[in-house]
Amino acid sequence: KRLNVDLASTLPGCTSEKIDIAQTKECDVVVIGAGCSGTNTAVRAAEMGLSVILVEKTAHIGGASLKSWAPSAPNSSFAKAAGVETDTDPIIEQWIADSHWRVNAAAIRQLVNTSGEAIDWMAGQGWKFTYLGMGADITTLPGYDEREPLFESMLEATVAKTGEVMKNATAKRLVVNDEGAVIGAVVEDSSGAGVQINAKAVVVATGGYGANAEMVKAAFGFEGV
Repeated sequence: KRLNVDLASTLPGCTSEKIDIAQTKECDVVVIGAGCSGTNTAVRAAEMGLSVILVEKTAHIGGASLKSWAPSAPNSSFAKAAGVETDTDPIIEQWIADSHWRVNAAAIRQLVNTSGEAIDWMAGQGWKFTYLGMGADITTLPGYDEREPLFESMLEATVAKTGEVMKNATAKRLVVNDEGAVIGAVVEDSSGAGVQINAKAVVVATGGYGANAEMVKAAFGFEGV
């Protein structure tokens, strides 16, 4: 991947913030953000035999999923057990139309068509889901108090064996080589020290930037819908 520096510079406090490097760490994959997506990515990478460092700016693992209710997961095993099979093409087409055709259609298709598979994978990690349907394949998450311990257990069984989970650590900027390739991240750890994490792959799982009008305009040439 190549870093669009002009785009990245619109992120407040990321690429322009200076921090002294007190320590350097090495891993195969660094994942920034330990919400549902970031944590699952870190666990899956570790399952594949890769060393992973997961960076989370808060003291908690799970992000917004700790407070959310239920994802839409077409054609998961839970839906199939209820006798429901969903044609995802209309869902994808409507999503693209609602976005005024200013989205990556292939990415949306992949997201929708693999969401059921993702739910099934999490079920294999110990998550208990309940299929409600409701016209959108709504599948409820386990109880609120069960979620963070589930994530922690997954990380302990995988990432912690060859890597690390850094809580209360904030990613400050990406590390880019002379060719413009992203090769790591600079993180401020829980003590306030700067840590450079060099990695073969960097996953940014920090959530959406739809409310950052400046970044949206820089990326897409318009100010959003």
